[in-house]
Amino acid sequence: RDQFAWFVPYAALDWVVVLGPNVPKNLHSFDQFMANKQLTLGSVRSYRYSPFYDRYVDQLIATGRYTEMGEPELLYRMFAANRFDALIETPALYLYYVNVKKQAMPTRREQWDPTGAMPASLVISKRNFSESQEKKWRALVAEILADGTMDKILIKHLGNEYGPKTRYKPATKERK
Repeated sequence: RDQFAWFVPYAALDWVVVLGPNVPKNLHSFDQFMANKQLTLGSVRSYRYSPFYDRYVDQLIATGRYTEMGEPELLYRMFAANRFDALIETPALYLYYVNVKKQAMPTRREQWDPTGAMPASLVISKRNFSESQEKKWRALVAEILADGTMDKILIKHLGNEYGPKTRYKPATKERK
């Protein structure tokens, strides 16, 4: 990935497992999900979530317990029709479908990844942008993170519950 683009983190996405009505109420981990051979997972083609989740997704693909969709809207329609039992999403995406597309709020959402939120990044193509342009974009993102603009955007679109949780907090000094 680093060969074709620069990545500028701006948010922290907390991937959660959204569980459908056929998933037993006492199931609360991916190990339990894997043990129930009837349960299947739906996803958007080529999505990668986190090292923790991806390990399980790869096993589900290998065992034929994975349904792949071309785009998120179809994924949500198929989930509502019970074509698979679970999906992995961020509050940002499922809140879009609840608030904008007027779909029902998923009733069971669980965080199974012990590592927590993963950075979401602005992807800047090395083919289409120069390094000096990349540095300007990186500075702009740093500015809107520092001055609170990103917080306002996240709260506006994700609400008071999820907006502040989605704020990106750098673990190490960012490249200048």
